[in-house]
Amino acid sequence: MGKPISVVVVEDDTKELKRFKDFISLRDDIVIVGMTGSSREGIELVQLYAPDAVIVDLELHQGHGTGIDLLKSLKNTTVDTKPIIIVTTNNPSPITHNLTRDYGSDYVFWKRQQGYGPKVVIDMLLMLYSTINIGADNTEFADELTFSPFTEKHETSKIDNKKNEYENVIDMINQELHLIGISDRYKGHEYFSDAIHHLVTSSTGEYESTIKMVAQGAGVTYSSIIRAMQTAINKAWDTYDRDELLKHYTALTDRWTGVPTPTEFIHYYAEKIRKTLP
Repeated sequence: MGKPISVVVVEDDTKELKRFKDFISLRDDIVIVGMTGSSREGIELVQLYAPDAVIVDLELHQGHGTGIDLLKSLKNTTVDTKPIIIVTTNNPSPITHNLTRDYGSDYVFWKRQQGYGPKVVIDMLLMLYSTINIGADNTEFADELTFSPFTEKHETSKIDNKKNEYENVIDMINQELHLIGISDRYKGHEYFSDAIHHLVTSSTGEYESTIKMVAQGAGVTYSSIIRAMQTAINKAWDTYDRDELLKHYTALTDRWTGVPTPTEFIHYYAEKIRKTLP
């Protein structure tokens, strides 16, 4: 494996910082080189470590400054390679989101959107990184990306395509879950969405590690994830139209309980969705 992606996290919520730290600690493809709740210290960390990416919270109420302050400074800071910038925010305003893009952010996550957590943020970061390919072993390409208007436009188009692919897979998963009566009101719906997406997009995804990642991203225990998943399955099989269930879920179920386990369920839908992808 190549050099892990380095990231600076600027977030004033200590619980949120811990969630990112715990989630990333399970991976070997990304490493946190600095964490702070201050926009000023965030700039200093970027200048010191020249990270591949920055994850910044827009509202630093318990820290110092704002995410906008950091974005402005980054835009005026000379660095060898511009880091990928992902903004997280509690503000749903499209005007605010567009403002962050004007200041150079690559993607904006609303913290209250369904499924938000370290996993979806890191998944997007990895997709952006692999798309623009600005790692340390590709400095010549990075120079071209920085100085060529054509290349920048071309790469932006590729990033948009990656975003669309990500959102399309999530939409497909949610549609499949809704077809069998597992609606958004079930907590297990969110966990299923994250776990299935990981298995669909990961060539080495294992069930055990996938559930651990979902648990870390949600800030809950492994057993809590399993309970929520099984509860959602049981409710669907108890209350939803049986003919509809059998039409959309064609895998075998447990001979004694008559319902699938979370393991069977996740792998069934991961394989089903993977077969529909180009």
